[in-house]
Parts: sequence; structure tokens; C-alpha cells
Amino acid sequence: MKIIVAVIAILILPVGNAMVFIESFDESAALNDALFETFQNESICYVVFPPQNNFSNDRLLEYNATYGGAFLDGGYRVIRNVSELEDAIHECMERNKSIVVNISAEWMICPARKGLRIEVSVKSVSNYDGVLRIYIMEVNSRWKDELGRKYHFSFLEFASIKNISLKGGEEYYTSLIWSPMENYPDVIKNKNNIAVVAAIFNKEWHVGYAIPPDERPFKAHYLDGIAFYIPEDTPPYISIVYPRSGHIYVFGREIMKIKTTIIIGGIVVKIKTWDDHGIEKIELYKDGKFVKELEKNELEWHGIGYHSLEFIAYDANSMGHDSIKAFLI
Repeated sequence: MKIIVAVIAILILPVGNAMVFIESFDESAALNDALFETFQNESICYVVFPPQNNFSNDRLLEYNATYGGAFLDGGYRVIRNVSELEDAIHECMERNKSIVVNISAEWMICPARKGLRIEVSVKSVSNYDGVLRIYIMEVNSRWKDELGRKYHFSFLEFASIKNISLKGGEEYYTSLIWSPMENYPDVIKNKNNIAVVAAIFNKEWHVGYAIPPDERPFKAHYLDGIAFYIPEDTPPYISIVYPRSGHIYVFGREIMKIKTTIIIGGIVVKIKTWDDHGIEKIELYKDGKFVKELEKNELEWHGIGYHSLEFIAYDANSMGHDSIKAFLI
């Protein structure tokens, strides 16, 4: 029997000592928009822990936190408002992160095993004890923020958490295969939507406060090094931003949150798109049937009974989609 192994191309982003790592536990569209905009222009990487994901809870407990806020460099700075973000990032950029981290990753697809092979190396010029965390993320999330828009770089789960100990000049190396088949088998269909962060945190801790200046204390283990993997051809981002699922609308006005989506008197559906190489086209499907290519990011929706809309965005190499079902009157 012939065994075929498929290897997917990867991109490893160069990471300097000034890179800031942000862990966000915030549903607000304002902070999530600011994080994504900053990611495109500043030396940061970040991960959003969606409340819809039960795997987010352990990290939330480690920070003794509630939802609403973000932790920079392992708690070196904690912010509760988007207005604090810029100053906090610049303060963290001034820190000397002395540990060199490198990462590579490739998808292995064969009859016996499917998974993402991740290789990480860590090097220190002096004796060092720390904790290496490997985060698995979706570039374009399955979950949405408070305004019904998909998160960027949302947490799926930890591939590994390891204590490491290095002597000066020594290099630590680890290799593992993260299998999505138990918890996220659907990502195999969209492998280029998976990103990975390898972050090393100091074993020594400082007292931090999840609600500054002095509420909800936690043990802050500061970040000492980080590396970030993202595929070369991530799928286009597309999200229906209005209407939101699970709400009732009357003549385009949002009235209240309910279990299903009810639209009375029609509505203007609005979508948001983004792609690092540009969107080539957006297709509209109604009730599973192709209708047309969209010329703008909105359309009027009227009807009677249960109906669905699906939008599919294409770039040169891949596609992304979002959909909504509603009862229309």
C-alpha cells in the first residue's frame, strides 16, 4: 500500500525581542478591532480567548480574571479599556526579552494520522527556567464578538504546556504533532486558517492585578520570548455584521435578543471583509442556491418564512464564508 504524506507550505514570521504578546479576554468589538489594526502595523501578536470556547476557562482562571480586558506579556501590563492599549504596548516594547524562540510547522496528512507538526527551539545565553506554551488559533474565528463579527486569532486550545530548564548557551528543542481530530476535526478542511504561537514565560512570578490597580490579584509570569507561525495563504475574512443571529428586528431596527432570528419588514444585511492579498469576488447564495456576485458589502433582504443567506469571499488561493438563517415576516 502506498502512503501519501501531504506537506502544506508555511510562513514563519521573524520575531524580534521587542514583540509584544497580548492575551485578550474581551468581547468588545472596539478592542478586537484595535488589536487587529495594531497587528498589521506594530510588532505585536495576539490571541483572543472567546467565552464560547470552554478551553478558554483555564487561562482565564490563571489570570484570576473576568471577561473584559487584556493581558500584555504575561501580565506585565493589564488593560481594561481600549484607550489604554497604545501606551501599554509601547511600555512592553521597552522590555528586554532575552530568550530566542523559533518555530516551524507543517501539516501532515496521511491515512494513519492527520495533524500539524510543530517544532520549537528555545535558546538562552544564561541559566533559565520557564514555561513554554504553544497556542493553537484560528486566523478567522468560528466565534463572534458582541456585535456579531468574527474574531481574528481566536484561541482553540493549547497544543502543549511544558516546564523547561536551560543552562547558559544551551538550546532546548521540542517536536510534537497537534491533532485536531478529537476537538476540532473540521479544521482539516481549512488548514490554512490555523496559526500557532510559541511563548516562553519566566518561572519567577510577580503580583499582578486582573482589575488594576489592586483588585483580583494573580501570579504574573512575564513573557521572555515568542515566535509566531501563520500560513502564507490564509483564507479571506468575511463576517455578517448586521443583523446578528439570535435577535429580533423590526423594519431594520434591533429590538431584543431571543433564541432565534426574526426579521419583520425586511432589513439591510451588511458584511465586513478583509484579505491581506485582496478580495477577488463575493458570491451570494439564498437558501443554498447561487444568486449573484456582490458589488458592495450590503443588500436588502425581504421574504416570508424561514430563509438563509450565505456569503463566500474568494482571494487568489482560498475562500472564506459566513451565513445566517432567519424567519422573515
